[in-house]
Amino acid sequence: MSLSVRMASRMDTRSQEDRDVISLRHEMTESKLQTSPPRGHISRLPEDILAQIFTYLLPKTLAMDDNLHFDLDWSLHKRRRHDHLIAITHVCRAWRMICLPTKTFWDLIWISDDDVSRSRAEKFIERSGGRPLEVAVHDEEVFFRTFGEGRAQGRRKVRHLTGPLFEPVLALHALFPQGASRIQTLQISSMHKQLHAVHIPTFFSMPAPVLESFLLADVAFHVPSTLFANHTPKLRKLAMCNVAVPWASSIFKNLTSIRFDCTLINSSLHGVNYRVDVHRLLEIVRDCPNLITLALDDVGPIGKMSDLTKTATPDSLKVSALHFAIIHVRFDQELAHFFTFLNGLYTPNLRHLYVAHPGPCVENIRRILPVTFTFDARLNTCNCLHLVIDVYHLSAVCKHFLVDDLDARLSNNRRKVSLRYLIKKASFKSRVRIDNNDDDDTYDEEDYEAEFRTYERFLPSFFHRLSPIPENIRALSLRIEPESNIHMSYRDIFQIFRNVHWVEVQGTRDEKSLEDFSVFLRQAAAIAKEDGNGSALASVQMIIFDKVKFKNGELADIRHFLVHRMQQKEHLLYLGLRACEGVDARLLPVLRELVKVLFISGGGYLDGVEDDEDDGNEDEVSSEDEINFF
Repeated sequence: MSLSVRMASRMDTRSQEDRDVISLRHEMTESKLQTSPPRGHISRLPEDILAQIFTYLLPKTLAMDDNLHFDLDWSLHKRRRHDHLIAITHVCRAWRMICLPTKTFWDLIWISDDDVSRSRAEKFIERSGGRPLEVAVHDEEVFFRTFGEGRAQGRRKVRHLTGPLFEPVLALHALFPQGASRIQTLQISSMHKQLHAVHIPTFFSMPAPVLESFLLADVAFHVPSTLFANHTPKLRKLAMCNVAVPWASSIFKNLTSIRFDCTLINSSLHGVNYRVDVHRLLEIVRDCPNLITLALDDVGPIGKMSDLTKTATPDSLKVSALHFAIIHVRFDQELAHFFTFLNGLYTPNLRHLYVAHPGPCVENIRRILPVTFTFDARLNTCNCLHLVIDVYHLSAVCKHFLVDDLDARLSNNRRKVSLRYLIKKASFKSRVRIDNNDDDDTYDEEDYEAEFRTYERFLPSFFHRLSPIPENIRALSLRIEPESNIHMSYRDIFQIFRNVHWVEVQGTRDEKSLEDFSVFLRQAAAIAKEDGNGSALASVQMIIFDKVKFKNGELADIRHFLVHRMQQKEHLLYLGLRACEGVDARLLPVLRELVKVLFISGGGYLDGVEDDEDDGNEDEVSSEDEINFF
């Protein structure tokens, strides 16, 4: 074979090898492109960043906080589950290898009455390692069967379990044979009738050294007085609902939050009273020096009539509750027992108080709050006040808050002048609500009239008690819920708060008339003119109506008041109509001439002006501007 032929053969062989190599590289590149995420894909992020992102899929903690939630989820059905996180583990191997070894992802355990929660709980316990656990024991299938798909959808994946229900509390005992030694947060809400009740005291008779938050609701078993062998050194938050509370238990020590609701259990026919004695309640407060929140619904306090006292308890004998910030009490017992309880407390940092009793209405706040009962001293420095007066329910709410640089905020932010804006800027907030009556609809008109007259005498004492320095109040917001044939007197309010610069009047829930307020403005102007005492409500410089539906004659009364102020050469600086309805557009030019600034915002409608598609626009009109509607 010639040299040229041999060289040509080798060249062909090498070319074939090169083509094979190129083809192999091309196949490898395609394979890599198929298996590797494209540039910018989430999986290219570092594993620690991905793990941080996945934490947003975790269920919310079960632990209670010290703030009072009036809608505390006793039955544990308003919650997020692990479903989203479990779905993430099935996306790809890489994500699964991130999630499964991360112990903090699996330390919240749900135990229900279905057929899968126990096996799932076992896996979670194993994945969590030795971490302290949050455990929820609740009824889910029985809830689903009782309320049907309409209530259940959106809260859980719809499953049709036709087999027997499993008792979740017994599953708790089986999963934790050593008791609550690893449990940091425990919430139990189950009405299942236990077939083997002997296991229940066993679980609660063992120590709980790391337990910090414990909620027990609607259980069918008896709660032992020696809960967790009297060994709960870290327990701080305790809540019980419709269970026989073991008031003699030593579990009531060093708590920061106590919440009890015995409404259903006390209304049953067995005749047993599960309410707490007033002196025992004071002992509990004494044993919890860091107590912040106390919420009692139909829990008392109760006591003997011979123990009642109306005399002030000396400070040296009072129970010092230096961290007490929230008291929430509903009761239908003697009001005097609650008075005795408050009389025995020293609460220099109390900010929120709610008292509801079924009546009869009292004439003076001193019947409820002892003279020596103290609130946070900052209450006296507040410059803003929101009053909610519900005439039908004979209730009153005082919301105090302190806004720094209030005058600057009112003058420089006219478009944002509202209670909602100011309260967001508050450096201190306080809320006190007194319900003097229940929802009994059996009153006849004569009885209700008498109750309301007592309520009218109660309100001034309520305002004075909570605002001992009323001249500090510069901004006043009012929401008065009127009642048919019952007229609310605004005169008492403005006689107390004489230094108010800004007034906001909020619309009522049922769009009832604000005739009482508009008539009050007209009468105030007439009285000032008759007496020759200058301007009516001379301190008031700004009035805002928020979501008010004006009715016949109300704007005419307001215009009459504005004319009076103009005649006294003390024009109102600012009149705001926020999302109001029933405003006759023909009156706006007149109002513009009577005030320095007329502010109109959307959300309502003006009579005589076509509705605008954009309800969010606003218009500020000064005396030099033309009126424009957006």
